[in-house]
Amino acid sequence: MKQGQSLLADTLFTFAGFIKPDGSFTVFLQVDDYYYLQAYTNYFLPGYYNDEGNASAYWQDADSLLINSAILDKNVYLARDSSYGAGSIGGTINFPSNGIQSDFEGITLLAKSVETGALYSYNFGKEDGAYRVTNLPFGTYQLIGQKIGLEDAISETVTIDPINNQIINIIITFSTTGVLADPIIPAEIKLYNNYPNPFNPSTTISFDLTNSELVELKIFNILGEVVAVLIDDKLAAGNYEVQFSAFNLSSGIYFYTLRAGNFVQTNKMMLLK
Repeated sequence: MKQGQSLLADTLFTFAGFIKPDGSFTVFLQVDDYYYLQAYTNYFLPGYYNDEGNASAYWQDADSLLINSAILDKNVYLARDSSYGAGSIGGTINFPSNGIQSDFEGITLLAKSVETGALYSYNFGKEDGAYRVTNLPFGTYQLIGQKIGLEDAISETVTIDPINNQIINIIITFSTTGVLADPIIPAEIKLYNNYPNPFNPSTTISFDLTNSELVELKIFNILGEVVAVLIDDKLAAGNYEVQFSAFNLSSGIYFYTLRAGNFVQTNKMMLLK
């Protein structure tokens, strides 16, 4: 099925069409506008159209289309979904109580491996905000909630193992601030000290980007082992805040490293339980 979402700030349009056995599709639109084009099917991760022809699971990597007449040959490429396990993660999607946004339509949930950064499975939020992502192999995950126009909502870190393979009550909260249309571009790339520090079990890591960059933000233990991958994606210039939850980690010293283009910086933080 294909979906388009309008880029108008105050108006949302979604139109859909079915994919034929040969992979072709047609979507009929009632409103001329700029749209994102998304496809999803069994055994593949959902993906958005982009000009480079890459498989893009994240809307931030998509290119919008001005659709005001018939358009042909706009292909969407999908990455294989390698989920094969019996684990699942479920819970609810939330918006802050003081926000004006509470529309659960168009929310995609992706399960991302903390160890490898790979995406494994997906689902979509229901009208009541409930979700469940299934077919996950043993491992440690974060769920990424995606809604066009909003910053990603990232869950706490969750581990699926033979004893705990059905995880429930994991809350994913979106920020209602969204992505600014005219953000203030920082003068320099900067990684700030996390706050609070020491922390238990959550802390906030902030950084600035001056340009669009491929960004990695990883957490390491004192042995230099990666214990969490918070970001592994291309981000636009701007100011960012990332929540890190260490509820499944032991007390001690940890390090977080930001890589963005040629910029690399590591800061220290302390978990006290």
